Amino acid sequence: MKLYLLITMLLLVACSHTETVKTPEKPTTEVVTDPATLPVEDAVVLDQTVLDPEQTPEVVVVPGGTVLVDQPTIPNSSEGKIEIETVPGQVKEQSTFAVKSDLKWVADAAKVAECVIRNEDFLKEVANHPQFTYTTKTSKQVSDSMRRFVPSVITTYKKRFTSTIAYRNVGSNVVYLNLAKNPRPIKELVNTLIHENLHCRDWGHPSNRTATRPESVPYKVGLIAEKYANGECSKEILK
Repeated sequence: MKLYLLITMLLLVACSHTETVKTPEKPTTEVVTDPATLPVEDAVVLDQTVLDPEQTPEVVVVPGGTVLVDQPTIPNSSEGKIEIETVPGQVKEQSTFAVKSDLKWVADAAKVAECVIRNEDFLKEVANHPQFTYTTKTSKQVSDSMRRFVPSVITTYKKRFTSTIAYRNVGSNVVYLNLAKNPRPIKELVNTLIHENLHCRDWGHPSNRTATRPESVPYKVGLIAEKYANGECSKEILK
C-alpha cells in the first residue's frame, strides 16, 4: 500500500513539471497579383489610337488592370496656331484647324477651311438643310454645334496602295492627310477637313456605303463647304 502511494505521488510531481507543447501557426502569405496576369475582362481600355489603321497598337498593362495605348499628342494652345485673315462675316480668334506640317498646301487648306466654318452664309445654309441622316437632331442644331470651338490638328502621313485619303482615330482630334493621295483641289481638301472636324464634334455616319450616307452630317456639310471654299474665302486667302 505504501509502495502504491509512493508511485502515485511521483507521477503527480512529474506531471506538474511537464510543459505544454503548442502547435506552430502557419506563416501568413501576402498574395500579390501580377498586373500582367489579369484577365482581359479586368482591364479597362482607355483609348485605342494607332498611327495607321492597319497597325497593331502597343498595349501596356499597369497596376490596377488598366490598359494604356499610345496615341498622338495634341499640341497645346500655343502650338500650331494659324493666322486667319479677316473676311466679311468672320471673327478673328483661336484657330479651329491647327497645322503640324511644313507643307504650304496643308496650311492653305486649313486657312480656307477656317474661313468657311466661320462664314455666316455657310452656317445658315447648313441650318436650312431639310434633314440630315443618321441623327435625330435638327439642321439648326448641327449648324449651332459648329459655332463651338472644337479644334482639329492637321498632319500628314504616307501610305500607298490604299483608297484612304485622310483619317482620324476615334477619340482623337488629330487628322491625318495621306500624302499619297494629296494635295487635291482646295475645295476637296476643305471638304475633307470639315468632314473630319465634324467627327470630332460627334457627328457620324456608317463606315459602309449606303444610299443615305451622302446625306449624313459629315458628308453633306463637307459638300456644302466646297461651294464656299471656292468663293470669297479662297479669293481672300489664296490671292
